Amino acid sequence: MMWKSRRRKTCGAVLLSAVCMGVAAGGTRAQNQTIGKEFQGTTFTPALEDTSHTRGSALLATLILESSFDTNLLQSQSGVQLEGPYQVIEGEVTYDVRRPGDDLLLRYWGGVRIYPGHANLNSVLQDARLQWTHRIGSRLEFVATSRYAYLPGGVVLENNPGQGFPLLVSGSSAYSFLQQKLSNIEGTIGATGRLSRHTFAVFGTNFLDSKHYGTDLIDTKELDAYAGVYYVPTHSQSLGAIYSQQWMKFGLGFGNSEVKSLFLTYSLGITPTISISAFAGPSRIQQLPSTINSPGGNPPGVPPELQVVPQSMESGILGGVKVERHYRHNILRLSYTRLITNGGGYLSSVLQEMAELSASRSLRPHLEVSLGGTYTQNTQIGLSNLNFKTFYIEPSLTYQWTRNLKLTLRSSYGKIAGLEGSAPIKREEVALRLEYVLPQISIGK
Repeated sequence: MMWKSRRRKTCGAVLLSAVCMGVAAGGTRAQNQTIGKEFQGTTFTPALEDTSHTRGSALLATLILESSFDTNLLQSQSGVQLEGPYQVIEGEVTYDVRRPGDDLLLRYWGGVRIYPGHANLNSVLQDARLQWTHRIGSRLEFVATSRYAYLPGGVVLENNPGQGFPLLVSGSSAYSFLQQKLSNIEGTIGATGRLSRHTFAVFGTNFLDSKHYGTDLIDTKELDAYAGVYYVPTHSQSLGAIYSQQWMKFGLGFGNSEVKSLFLTYSLGITPTISISAFAGPSRIQQLPSTINSPGGNPPGVPPELQVVPQSMESGILGGVKVERHYRHNILRLSYTRLITNGGGYLSSVLQEMAELSASRSLRPHLEVSLGGTYTQNTQIGLSNLNFKTFYIEPSLTYQWTRNLKLTLRSSYGKIAGLEGSAPIKREEVALRLEYVLPQISIGK
């Protein structure tokens, strides 16, 4: 797949050409499990919570305690790292209201991170979600979701220049930018209608407001609209065509872009335990002219001499493929996607190629081992010399101590490399996690 430019390639050309298609995947899942399967699990799919279609309501609460040691709590631009332990205290409350034709799910997850010896790094995190599914007979279904999340991966203070603060080590005046606070406000509305026995229509819209709390980090707002048709000849197979249009706006003067995409999709259950899904299609993006206006200088990854982003038009082919195998408690998932997405606050928009692995296996009735990992290549649209790579892998071992108590030992390694003017960011972590699920409280019938 090649990405072609009709005019001069620019810094802020495109963003998320396929993101809104993930909403279609969520909205169609209840009608037929193969509709939208090709989008599930990709970077642009807003995840829906699993809900039951039976009657009644339930309240479920979980308490989580975790102790971790991280080799890179903070890192200077020159590569100097600060290591140390930290503790996590989290809680989650889920309330699922189930009625004939309706499912309403409320979920709140929150907690604190405590850094012994570095109290100024202590941080709060929270994530609140609402999901409503409404079915009208067997022919029409609506899905609406909303989310507010405040998720610090560490701490970056927005009132300090250089998108960080001096490292807490003697003689260092460099600034840290490893871990960013992030808040997301999201909303989606989607619908699926049965046109005939084997044909379905999908349509809807979604909104995202993503803000990074740190100087010289790029915020994003987006509004999507989509519509399409699926043909489902059997319960294990579907074909679809989806058209989407998206409007994007970046912070720091990176301007607006408009994205138009058309995807052909296919999903097949090869056996009861093995499935494959794929999507591909052309996309075209128009970037309006803009001028970078960052209070503390250009964002990391963008050279200081680049200030003006001219108008441009970009076009190309995007897509992805995913293979899944489910057998009892054993799961294996492999995927590859080539998409347009944001640069995580570092770049305004990137062409991202991602390979992802997820696997878990039960060794004994109460013991499970799992492995997850991703590798991405992110290239700024219009400027191939602006790019960065990420690599992340996490093995873990989980022991179900009792019905309500679970113990997890995990280790992880992550790396970001290639950012303009920055040393590679590496971090290794070992964590012990204790999770206790309180008895479920049934409310109503």
